[in-house]
Amino acid sequence: MKKLFILGILCLFCSISAISQSKKEWENVQSLNSWNVYQQFILNYPNGKYTEQAKQKQSLLKQPEL
Repeated sequence: MKKLFILGILCLFCSISAISQSKKEWENVQSLNSWNVYQQFILNYPNGKYTEQAKQKQSLLKQPEL
């Protein structure tokens, strides 16, 4: 039981850390405001909290030509 509790706490910390990391990345992506940077963010966090916002902002920018 004690091991299960410790495992649960570790999972909670990992989740909090991941959320914090995506928020920091999102703030950085917004400051760069480039189509490519939004695309990379979307690929890194396909189901993330800020993914829809990234897609919306990306749609307002011109995709670079290859």
